[in-house]
Amino acid sequence: ADIGPVGAAYRRISSELLSVAKGTKNFAAIYVEGLYGSGKTFLLRKIAHDILTKEELSNLFPIYFYLGEMDFLLLDALKSYINDVENYIGKRIAKPNVVGKPDDWKKKNNLLEWLKKEVNQASSRARKAEQQTEEFFKIIQKFNEQGYYPLLIFDEFERVVLTGDGLRSSESRAAFATFAEKYLELTRGHLYNGAFIVATTKSIAELVKMGY
Repeated sequence: ADIGPVGAAYRRISSELLSVAKGTKNFAAIYVEGLYGSGKTFLLRKIAHDILTKEELSNLFPIYFYLGEMDFLLLDALKSYINDVENYIGKRIAKPNVVGKPDDWKKKNNLLEWLKKEVNQASSRARKAEQQTEEFFKIIQKFNEQGYYPLLIFDEFERVVLTGDGLRSSESRAAFATFAEKYLELTRGHLYNGAFIVATTKSIAELVKMGY
């Protein structure tokens, strides 16, 4: 990641996240575009790995979603992510969305326990699919109260907008519609202090046209 476009992207993203971690910037919205095989996922995994290993980024918390491997129900996806992290810490079972080392995650045990409790409580309130999105962002906002800046990573966004792999049910389609309504607020940093990265093969506008 030291040379070429991937290296340049890595340095630019790292600089943005460091500004957030230092508090000199409230929010960073980052867009990554590249064809399959261009190194997007490698880049994003390296970024998430850095958050867990570099002291200057320790007040960031990575939440990594592979959108083609999940229904677009963000609260359920967050619960699954927590489970993957716990299995990595306790059983050394690694999933592609969980990076770093188990001992890196152990340092965030208190935060993980808090997050797990918040998700369970939110799940009991989210009786409709649309509420999943609402409750998800309420939790993300609460990270700031815990002294952390969440970094949401949405990898393979085309798997939702173009192929529909992330919209496998009517519930997920309803949840995604609510997310789409919030997208402008999200990318402008109105929903929480932290960062958001979306990675895709083509521009979102182009994907919408192709999907249509």
